Amino acid sequence: MSLAQEMWTWSDANGVGESRVRELQPEFPDEESRQYWQEILGKNGVQPAATTSVVTSSGTVGPTKPVDPAALPITLQVEAGAPEVAKAVNGLYRSHVVPLETRKKIIQTIAAVPGFQWRGTVTDRSGRTGVAVTTDDEEHDVQLVLVFDRRTGELLAHENVRLSGPRQVLAYNLFLEYGYRSSTD
Repeated sequence: MSLAQEMWTWSDANGVGESRVRELQPEFPDEESRQYWQEILGKNGVQPAATTSVVTSSGTVGPTKPVDPAALPITLQVEAGAPEVAKAVNGLYRSHVVPLETRKKIIQTIAAVPGFQWRGTVTDRSGRTGVAVTTDDEEHDVQLVLVFDRRTGELLAHENVRLSGPRQVLAYNLFLEYGYRSSTD
């Protein structure tokens, strides 16, 4: 069973902001799995929760400083190898609106790191066409997939897929919107 959430995060330049999380319907790889979990969870199974808002003032919602393009090799943990770079790219896009010039440098950095494979054109879960690169994290038995918008370089999706056994998506982040607003309303 996979649990899914929709998360919206807004923050100011100091990282103070708000996150709103909505639980989505669980996903099952097959009918056998659905039946198994239905027995364990009871007749009603897992029900999506109402949207909840969490307001923070500790600075943990958003970034406290912009992405420094000159520090990208350190920020992306290039020395640790391709799997760590893929995880760092996902983390960077989860917490920042990444400017165009920095997006270009991120793509150039990924292209120079051994261990990434070009996968070509793909479609993400929202139906958008992008280009994908992958790297295998054998220590954690996952393949990490990064899907970028071909025109803008924005990260559209990040996926973790099990390497051994049946191919199964273990985690999936879908990035639907980036930008700045004058308020969180």
